Amino acid sequence: FAMLNLEGYTPGAVDPEALPIEDRWILSRLATVTDEVTSLLGVYKFDAATRSLRDFVWNEFCDWYLEMIKPRLRDEAQKPNAQRVLVYVLDLTLRLLHPFTPFITEELWQGMGYAADMPAEQGGRSIMHAPWPKAFDEELLGHYGLDDCYLEMTEQKYELVTLGRNLRREGNIPSNKKARFILKPANEISAHD
Repeated sequence: FAMLNLEGYTPGAVDPEALPIEDRWILSRLATVTDEVTSLLGVYKFDAATRSLRDFVWNEFCDWYLEMIKPRLRDEAQKPNAQRVLVYVLDLTLRLLHPFTPFITEELWQGMGYAADMPAEQGGRSIMHAPWPKAFDEELLGHYGLDDCYLEMTEQKYELVTLGRNLRREGNIPSNKKARFILKPANEISAHD
C-alpha cells in the first residue's frame, strides 16, 4: 500500500462527480478489457487474452494512469477518491490476471488486504473465490459518466506527452531537467478541448 500511496486508505464509494478525465479513462479502458478478456477466454484464445491484459496493465495502467494520479495522491482533498478508484481498478485487474498468474495474484490479493476487507461469500478468503469481473452495463457506465469522448481526449493528451518525450530525447535533454514546451495549435481550440 505504501508504494502506491494508499496509506490511510478508507474504503468507501467513489464519488462520480469528482472523477477527473484520467479516472474516467481508466475505468472505460477497464470495462473494455474486462469484456475483451472474458470473450477471448470463452473461445480459448489465451494468447490474445494475455496480450490484452498485458497491454492494459503495462501500457495504460502503469505507464500512464499511475503517473497521472500521483499529484492527486499527494493532495489530501483529492486523495480519498483517487485511492478508491485505484483500489477498484487493482481489484478487478488482479481478478482478470488470476487465471494466468495465480500465485502472484493471490499474494498481492492477500498483501493488499482484499482478503480482510471482503466478506467470505464475496471472495474474501482467497482471490480464487472472488467473482469474475462483470461487464459494465449501461447503468454503471452512466453512473460514472463513461463514454468515448474521455477515451479520445485522453489519447490526445498522451500523444502530446509522447511528442514531448520524443523532443527531449532528440534534443538530448535529461529527464530530470525541467524543460518548457510552448504549444501552438494549428486550429482554434474551444474551451472544452
